[in-house]
Amino acid sequence: MRDLLNRYKVPVILLAIWLGVSTVFFLRVKSAKALTHQVEALQQEIAALPEPTARSHFGLSATFSWIDSIPDFLLDMTQWAKERSLEIVSIEPGQSKKEQGYTEQPVSLTLEGRYRAVGNYLSYLEDLPRPMQITGVRLSNPSDVAPDLKARLELVIYIRENP
Repeated sequence: MRDLLNRYKVPVILLAIWLGVSTVFFLRVKSAKALTHQVEALQQEIAALPEPTARSHFGLSATFSWIDSIPDFLLDMTQWAKERSLEIVSIEPGQSKKEQGYTEQPVSLTLEGRYRAVGNYLSYLEDLPRPMQITGVRLSNPSDVAPDLKARLELVIYIRENP
C-alpha cells in the first residue's frame, strides 16, 4: 500500500494543483464575463437617459444646456459678475483636455468685490444648469482699508463636441 501511495503521490498532487488552478481560473473568467455584461447594460442605460435637469433656487427645474463656445460663456460670466457689482481682474484658460465626446477646459478667474457679492456669484455659478465645476476658491484682502475681497476661482468647464 505504501508503494502505491509513494508511486502516485506526485501525480495526485499535480492533479490537485491543476484542479485548483483551473477552478480559480474559470471562476475568474465567469466573474469577468458577468462584469462585462453589467458594464454594457449600464452604458446602454446611461445612453438612454434624457438630458439632466437642474433645480433653481425656487424649486423649479431648469433645462440642462451644454456649453458650446468658451468665448461666449466667458462673456456671459463677465456679464453675470457685472450684474453682481464684481470686477473681473483676469481670466486665464488652462490646458484643455479632450475626453470622449467632450473637452475639459480649466479656467482661472480672478475677481474683486464685496464679500456678499462674491458669495452670490459663487452660488450663482454653482447653480447654473451647465456642466461646470468650481474646483478651488482662494480669497484674499487686496488692501488693509477696503472691505473688498479678491477671489481666485479655479473652474473646469465641460464643452460638448459637435457631432
